[in-house]
Amino acid sequence: MAQEALNNVGRHAQTRQARIRLVFNPHDVCLQVQDQGAGFNVDERLIPPRGWGLAGMRERAEAAGGRLVVRSSPGQGTTVSVEVPLHHSEAPGDVENSYEDHSLNVGG
Repeated sequence: MAQEALNNVGRHAQTRQARIRLVFNPHDVCLQVQDQGAGFNVDERLIPPRGWGLAGMRERAEAAGGRLVVRSSPGQGTTVSVEVPLHHSEAPGDVENSYEDHSLNVGG
């Protein structure tokens, strides 16, 4: 899902930067990809054929028991958030409430 979100930044956002945040909580893991690019009308893009990537991300999140939230407005950038529950056997041992936060340059 991170790869698809970053592909969307590269293809559509008209920006060269994206911010990626990965947060492990006791019961779930949250991925957030944010850009300050062109933005879009979410209601128009979540329905195929225009939103195949976002629709696929939503399906994958829901199949894992999670959810996808997309926030965007034209000219205001986009934030794609995915929250997926962790099973206790899969939870990282000592990274509770930890996170990684990185910026990434997209493209050339």
